[in-house]
Amino acid sequence: ALERLGRPEALAHAALARLKDPSPWTILHHLRLELFFGTKPLPEVLEEAEPFLPHPFPGVRMLAGHTLALTHLFRGSPRRAKNLLRGLLPLLEPLSLANFLVLGALALDPPEVRLLLEGAKAFLPREGWPWGFYLLARGLGEGDEAHLLAAHGLLREEGALYALLAEARLKALGVEVEAPLAPGLAPALRPEARALLLGEAGTPLLRFLGGGPLPSLGPRGTEALALLLAREAGLSGEALGEALYGEPNPGALKALLHRLREKGFRISCAPYRLENPPPSDLRAFLRALSRGDLEEALALYQGPLLPWSQAPGVEELRLELEEALRQAVLAQGDTENLFLLAERL
Repeated sequence: ALERLGRPEALAHAALARLKDPSPWTILHHLRLELFFGTKPLPEVLEEAEPFLPHPFPGVRMLAGHTLALTHLFRGSPRRAKNLLRGLLPLLEPLSLANFLVLGALALDPPEVRLLLEGAKAFLPREGWPWGFYLLARGLGEGDEAHLLAAHGLLREEGALYALLAEARLKALGVEVEAPLAPGLAPALRPEARALLLGEAGTPLLRFLGGGPLPSLGPRGTEALALLLAREAGLSGEALGEALYGEPNPGALKALLHRLREKGFRISCAPYRLENPPPSDLRAFLRALSRGDLEEALALYQGPLLPWSQAPGVEELRLELEEALRQAVLAQGDTENLFLLAERL
């Protein structure tokens, strides 16, 4: 109950249960709460949880896999989490599906997430935390405001830690929730958990690479946000208008930027520049590329930038990103990264 409410006291109860009755269940439960509230180094969590992955009982394997995938996400290794989840997907049973939906939405490729959600929808009761996890996974995958708000309402008292994910994504979309949980829950979280759940430290929340329009912003709003995210130094009104419409079009641009500002995005003028860029796969990809972290860049590059868009500036940026990634990987020459590049392109 304390865990579902997001209370740090849950860790002490889990540690006591492990001490009194050490078993795969109590050990793994304790390790999972260490990830949220403890100080145990993440490599040690991996070392303790991994021996349970080949356990003869499916439930233990699922709990171990969940703990390990979460640890990889907290360590900033979405590719390792993805590979682990892919191995577990064929073993999932209806009752264990809900627990993996959110992890899947954070680590798996969009087509895999859609298949996972389609499989879960038929089995989950449309109430309580299992349905809240389903709505949250959909909201995370699609950037849909309505699903995120509904998930937040269902999870705030039955899965409060995961409700923080909904809050962070909504905030990134310029939507504030009533009575937010973050001020009360965030201080007790360990830094890695805070970074993942609240979208801090560049944790990607909004998807532009291989993604569709963000429902709450619409096609033009999504295109404008992508261009402003990629051009940190800003764009002149003429350049932004031509990038979106093929011509300056100041009237349409002014109305579009007004709508974005109403959503909570602070956009300065002369040049137009995003003052509060939301965490996104696009910015995380560009930063990974700039520091030469090609493993992370390839993990984030799930497809071309907004492949549906025909805006001239987006098409130009799409080709620019693809070529930058191609040249970086070819220059490095790592075999595994070359294979991943071939998959992506």
